[in-house]
Amino acid sequence: MKILFLSLIITSSAFSSVKIHKRLKYFIDIEADKKDVWLSCTDRPESGNSYLGAYVLDGDRVYVFFYRRPLTIKHCHEEEKEYLKMMEDEGTVRIVGTHPSDETPDPKYKYIKGIPERFTNTKNETSAYFTRLQVKNKCKAYISDYCELPKNYWGDVKPE
Repeated sequence: MKILFLSLIITSSAFSSVKIHKRLKYFIDIEADKKDVWLSCTDRPESGNSYLGAYVLDGDRVYVFFYRRPLTIKHCHEEEKEYLKMMEDEGTVRIVGTHPSDETPDPKYKYIKGIPERFTNTKNETSAYFTRLQVKNKCKAYISDYCELPKNYWGDVKPE
């Protein structure tokens, strides 16, 4: 009985809600339960800029997708609202990015106000440039025509 219980604990803690649809050298397409996705602006009031990021938790790994350039704080929060509205009544979220890089998590993220600790307290990190977010038949992209699927599935990269 103890072995069965221990096996169940190990299996459930190793369970991941992240499904990797495609991972190549310059491209990543993943899907996760909405509960494991956190999207928000990271405001830098001293510069007037904000960075939009989407964090996806997968056990001891966090996937971080971020916009290529900062936005004004106001524009970032408008974008954030649109993405959150899309995700509102959905169970899973699909995020596509380019140029993924596996890294050791940067400790500076632990101190950015507002990021939940469970997304910053991981052993592994994969960061990528944000391309698009999809939920069912809704899509919003960094560059609008990247939602013209399947034509622009790859965003700004060519498959290897």
